[in-house]
Amino acid sequence: MQLENSGNQVEGKTITKINICKNKIVLYFGKDKIDISPDVYVSDYFYVGKTLPISEIEKLEKHTYVSDAYTDALALLSRAMYTEWGLREKLYARDYHKSTVDQAITQLKKNKLINDKNYIKEYISYANDKLYGKNKIIQELKKRGIFDDVIRTIEFSEAKELSKAKKRLPDLEKQYMNLTTSDKRQHIFNALIREGFASDVASEISKKAKATSKSTSDTKLRKDFSIALRQGKMKYKTINGLKAYIFRSLAPKGHNVSDINALWEEIENEITF
Repeated sequence: MQLENSGNQVEGKTITKINICKNKIVLYFGKDKIDISPDVYVSDYFYVGKTLPISEIEKLEKHTYVSDAYTDALALLSRAMYTEWGLREKLYARDYHKSTVDQAITQLKKNKLINDKNYIKEYISYANDKLYGKNKIIQELKKRGIFDDVIRTIEFSEAKELSKAKKRLPDLEKQYMNLTTSDKRQHIFNALIREGFASDVASEISKKAKATSKSTSDTKLRKDFSIALRQGKMKYKTINGLKAYIFRSLAPKGHNVSDINALWEEIENEITF
């Protein structure tokens, strides 16, 4: 608590009581009081009756604020890694003033407890293990407070990006195994883009997806055809309108036009409205 200036700058304030708590020491000056940290308390000799100049009391307060911020920062760092910006935001959220945070951050840097370069290195290693593409890595670093001028210095190996994307291919092929070949490859391309890979990498790897077997394609076509037929009959009451709707629905899904037409010819004469 900031003490009021009594106007007696020379004599200052006299300690009337000292209360030693678990994580702090409270110095009383009549009705006023300040909290100081244990390390500050043992660094000097405080006793009831000692008079402290106002300037010294203010210095004690500031030192305690910095000590508290430093302790809170250590607690945060014990649970997770932070960039300088990320740690500042956490401390600001705890109502520490900028000057206090600046001093705490300076001490943390001096003690090599935070280092954005090390953070970037550790995060990229983690992200590579997770098979994130470079665009996702960049996005995540920005969210954590790494600025553009630093990000521009990061080098991403094209060979590494291709290797990571290739490792994702088996799982993506399994995920889209029931789609037609072209539809499957498009979905894989889109998934790789979402995972942060550049379009050229996504394109190269998606083209490596195995072609869907004829039996699987036929099964998929018949299923999609049945759905399109049912939906189309609710929208259209003419053969031409229904046929156009079915082709318009199935072609974008990667089905071969000739295969759609063959299936249409099978059921055309049996259609009723």
